Amino acid sequence: RGVIGPGDLHHDQIGVPEEIAWILFAPLAARKLSSLELVASRSPEATALDEAMAENWVILSHPPTLLPLNFIAFQPVRVSRSLIRIHPLVTRWMNADFDGDQAALFVPITEAGQLEVRQQLSLASHFRRLTALQPKLLLLAPPRAPPQAR
Repeated sequence: RGVIGPGDLHHDQIGVPEEIAWILFAPLAARKLSSLELVASRSPEATALDEAMAENWVILSHPPTLLPLNFIAFQPVRVSRSLIRIHPLVTRWMNADFDGDQAALFVPITEAGQLEVRQQLSLASHFRRLTALQPKLLLLAPPRAPPQAR
């Protein structure tokens, strides 16, 4: 869990602070290295952390999680600051702002979980779902009344 802030990132990227990145991706990096000691010591040989981050998606959850858009999947990028960085336009979708809002990060650890996150929780999948719903919403809208003559 951490405070979100603006970042100079692509809309489908998230800046993960280095300390959080080590916590979230250490098991995946250890699997690649077959050595938890190298990962725990954060040795230079442990470049597997960057590889694990490049291959996986993370889920950002902004409370209250009442709507599907409060769960969005991003491709993680390691950043040096302590804030979780997101593109400013994403905040509107999540009903968030940069005045101290907090969010939680989750990493699906199985390949099936990663595939599901990529297909259903990425921004692109949210866009596809909303554009597919738009025609249905237009059909449910009441017809406009004709303009009144003056």
